[in-house]
Order: sequence, then C-alpha cells, then structure tokens
Amino acid sequence: MTAIIDFVLGAPFIIKVVIGVLVLLAVMFIFLFLIRAIYIWIQLSILANKLRSIKDPSDQNIAVAFASSKLLTHLWSEYRDTLHEQREL
Repeated sequence: MTAIIDFVLGAPFIIKVVIGVLVLLAVMFIFLFLIRAIYIWIQLSILANKLRSIKDPSDQNIAVAFASSKLLTHLWSEYRDTLHEQREL
C-alpha cells in the first residue's frame, strides 16, 4: 500500500490528475449508482416474496404488494394502465 502512495506522490502532475479523476469517478459510481441499485434490489426481492405469497391474483391484492414503495406503486399503476381486460371467446 505504501508503494502505491509513494508512486502517486512522486508521479508527474498529469498522472496525479488522471488518478484523481479516476478516484472521483469511482466514488461517484458508488454513491450515484451502486447504493441506489442495492436499495432497489432489496425492494424488488421483498416484492417478489410478497407476490409469490399471493393466493388470489386479483388487481387489489397485487396493488397491496406494490404499496410498500412509492416508486414501485407508480410503476405498477403505469403498467396496469397498459393492461386490457381479459374476456373469453
């Protein structure tokens, strides 16, 4: 670890700039994408468990499962609007 620090401290200015940009991009990726992705992944796994436990797949029961998150509620309502009523021939 000290070899890396010694290299960065003794490196030319342009290399320090490139390393700084790379570190900044890595930190931005972690905070702007990775943390949110893990949060949504947890929400989706909880939702999947709720949907698996539903015995009667009526619209009200499914809407209750999506009610745990504002984002998921919005996405379900948008998807529900695209569905059509099933009719027998």
